[in-house]
Amino acid sequence: MNPIDDPRTFIFQVNPVGSIVFANDDWLAFGQENDSPMALESLLNTSLWESISDIETCHVYELLMEKVCQTHEHIYLPFRCDSASCRRYMQMEISCVSPELIQFKSWMLKEEKREPVTLLNSEAKRLDTFLTICSWCKKVQMEDKHWEEVEEAVKKLGLFSDMYLPKLTHGVCPVCKESILEQHFNE
Repeated sequence: MNPIDDPRTFIFQVNPVGSIVFANDDWLAFGQENDSPMALESLLNTSLWESISDIETCHVYELLMEKVCQTHEHIYLPFRCDSASCRRYMQMEISCVSPELIQFKSWMLKEEKREPVTLLNSEAKRLDTFLTICSWCKKVQMEDKHWEEVEEAVKKLGLFSDMYLPKLTHGVCPVCKESILEQHFNE
């Protein structure tokens, strides 16, 4: 799939402290398509930080938001938004649309179908343990702290044979963190 096949833009806006104040219909529909249905009323005024459990990832987002507010530059970041049966390569634009409003706008660049990965199935039964997945590249952090593509991680961790899977939490792998910081803060 290329942008012409899916011309939608997925937009949400936050105030400077990270409270969500707006989400467009495309963003809400995309959530429903990916088993994350949320009504606009229950989304508004929730904190962006509630959906990001990793302190490093929060810090990277805080730095990016601060930079767009100070410089009024638009920051572009590639990321993946995978579902159980496809890889979605996307682009995010972070911009300061007013002194009190930061906008996150994303769009699809490419989509690749794959064999379903149970680990990413939102309906799978979950344990109370957590597995960290990179917010940008979707690699999984292994026990020895290196990061693997999700399909490799499933094989190496033997997750395809488990009746219950770990919960997923988002973090940032060292490669993505370094790339983001280098690209946007070492100019």
